[in-house]
Amino acid sequence: MFTEKADTQSDAQTSAFNEKRARLISQAVCNLLKEKDEKRSVNMLANVLSDVFSSEPSELAFKQQGSQCKQPLDEREIALLTTLFLTLPLDKENALLFHNFSLQKNTALELTETLKSDAAGTFSVYHVDEIKQLLAFSVITEKRRIYAAVNLSYDTHEMPLPLGFMASTKVKLWKSDAGELSEFVTQGPLSIAAFSTALVILE
Repeated sequence: MFTEKADTQSDAQTSAFNEKRARLISQAVCNLLKEKDEKRSVNMLANVLSDVFSSEPSELAFKQQGSQCKQPLDEREIALLTTLFLTLPLDKENALLFHNFSLQKNTALELTETLKSDAAGTFSVYHVDEIKQLLAFSVITEKRRIYAAVNLSYDTHEMPLPLGFMASTKVKLWKSDAGELSEFVTQGPLSIAAFSTALVILE
């Protein structure tokens, strides 16, 4: 009985902590999206993500967190933001609860089904490029590795992948601009479209 009660309390604490994380990330992304193009900084977003998933997140950051997105988001922004949150190591209720949007046609249910079981994982930013406005990070869990890239520019770029990624690898690929989950063996570099999110999933 004691163990069961302790587990319940631990789950509640984790959920509350993830709620704080989700709110902080939501505000950071919203602040980023409403900036003019030349002022957007993927480095700022990388710093926020690295901080909230570090072993000792900044209490100051949590105290300074603001409210949800207040400006209207267009379809591409909704798809980008939703895909980003589905990838992060948050329980899915917290990942989607604090936004003034719901799943749109660009975010297929199959992606939710693929990722929803990952409530925990090791988060790491491995690529930041302010010139190309590219941010890439990984989420490693017991079941899978996810490499995610966010492109906030208006150009298509090669998707950054970590050192050691094999050229011929069976992957699942999700692109927020296409809205489809495909599975194939990679033959060369992958691309990421302008103002979109791309995920490479290895299981």
